[in-house]
Amino acid sequence: MLRRSLLALLALAPAAPAQQVLPGNRLHPITAPIRSAGVLHVASGTWTRKASAASLGADVIYNNTCDDAYYSGLSGDTYITNGRVPSPTSPTNLSSRPGCATSCTVDGFEIAYCTDQPVPGVITVDFFNAYGCCGSVIGLPPTASIPLAGLPGSASGASVCWTVVIDLEAPSQPPGSTFVLIADRDGSYNGPANSNNDGFGWSIRSSLTGVAARHTGPLIASGSGCQNCNNTDFDGTRWDSVIDYTETGTGMGTCSAFQVEGGVSTPGCYFFGGCPDPNFHLRLYADACPGTSTSLVYCLGNAPSTACPCGNSAPSGTATGCRNSLGVGGRLRSAGLASLQSDSFVLNADQMPANAPTLYFQGTLRQNGGLGTPFGDGLRCAAGMMQRLGIETNTSPGASHYPATGDLAVSAQGQITVPGTRTYQAWYRNSASYCTSAAFNLTNGLELAWAP
Repeated sequence: MLRRSLLALLALAPAAPAQQVLPGNRLHPITAPIRSAGVLHVASGTWTRKASAASLGADVIYNNTCDDAYYSGLSGDTYITNGRVPSPTSPTNLSSRPGCATSCTVDGFEIAYCTDQPVPGVITVDFFNAYGCCGSVIGLPPTASIPLAGLPGSASGASVCWTVVIDLEAPSQPPGSTFVLIADRDGSYNGPANSNNDGFGWSIRSSLTGVAARHTGPLIASGSGCQNCNNTDFDGTRWDSVIDYTETGTGMGTCSAFQVEGGVSTPGCYFFGGCPDPNFHLRLYADACPGTSTSLVYCLGNAPSTACPCGNSAPSGTATGCRNSLGVGGRLRSAGLASLQSDSFVLNADQMPANAPTLYFQGTLRQNGGLGTPFGDGLRCAAGMMQRLGIETNTSPGASHYPATGDLAVSAQGQITVPGTRTYQAWYRNSASYCTSAAFNLTNGLELAWAP
């Protein structure tokens, strides 16, 4: 089920640019342990030798670090590739999770490279807010450009590989060299997964040229099955349901090709002829979720909630509504900040029939003490003073969100004028012959307290 398998690419990706095989003399195996160089503080040019001592963002928002077994010599070229930071409207599936803000301020990142030179030259990393797979960046101003001088090299003439964390914060006057990445390129998920609609770009180059540049270049982070890498795109990031920053990941939204230009090679889209997977080591740090509101999931399609109408209980532990005709329960989750002064609150629902209308609604109480009552093929969970928020149409993965583009914020549409507790649920059409004759079902319920 890996994102970068051939079947997934054929099914999900748009027509890709024609790919060329990078010359074999650019691909080199890593034959010695990868060393940690520590943290380079770019504002002061000083080093901290332990990465854990760096004052970086609390969250990892992108992580492409799996199976660093090869590196690729730049030979004077610039390599450009892509990735994705999810917005609150991002779907939940095997390659995606919702984010918690429409933008993130990146205050650090980690790269990895190998070199056989005493100094690897000045390695420059550029970032681009909007970038698709194998696009050219000639004439495209970068969102941020970070030249890195004084990086460690090799004292022996043999290839030595390093990871280095780059701290972009100024010691006393933030933000220093920090930069903002807009989530999903424009703050909202456009899909489909692994397309060119939602990505950021980044590039790496060295000032070395000629023979000296042949064995200086980035580590290849292979997310395909080439190197038995079974991690998912969001592993090791803030977006995983179980957050574990020690995990390696395969880089959400990263395509299996990269652009080469600005050097000795013919500009174009390249890969390595099969294995390893053509992408590069990068980890991004940020305080991704400041002030994110926590919602309580309740009224599930399994015990101890009220029994589902026709024995269509959801499997225990799934935290969804009652099962629908797809064999799963509709799932409602939230993202963003539920604050009357700064409302970025979003309701995200998925695991519903595609192209079906979904009504998002708000209450002030839990129905039946939070156990719910039978309603259609599911359970009614929200009660009290009811307010319709809006009707959205599910996309092809069976997901939708409120508010969508052009909708009022939840606090405005829900007529919330003072802080207090509200309950939420989503009703959706399920016209397939399945359970009752009602032809509709509901997600689980959510409860949260609105702040001033």
